[in-house]
Amino acid sequence: MISDVVDRFRVRHPAARLVHIDLNPVDPLTPLRNGEIDVAHLWLPVGEPDITVGPIARGRVVASWDDQLKVASAGEAVIACPAEAARFYPRPNLVFLPVRDAAPVRWAFAWHTAATNPVIRSFIDAVETAPTDT
Repeated sequence: MISDVVDRFRVRHPAARLVHIDLNPVDPLTPLRNGEIDVAHLWLPVGEPDITVGPIARGRVVASWDDQLKVASAGEAVIACPAEAARFYPRPNLVFLPVRDAAPVRWAFAWHTAATNPVIRSFIDAVETAPTDT
């Protein structure tokens, strides 16, 4: 995925020591912060005030879920999505592959605290008394 960049760097800076390592996706920033590594290739967005995000190469810019599905269907990208997407967005030219060792996506209802009203409270009561999946 980054071999072109690595090769270009090595050609331009043959005396530099470049080591390509895998980062822990749960905590990829600690090695940057503690000086263990100089640069990391990270999933965006990164919104940390002490981390500078440079011009990481990107694919097509999409603005909606439907656009993501179109780009993936065209073979131009992959989408990391919850398993439920396969049920709600089946497409004949799209394959959903489960990532079996990832934590499940958790969902929760949310609302603007200042706008809490009796209807919202009633809805949350219904959620709280719903049977749980086992």
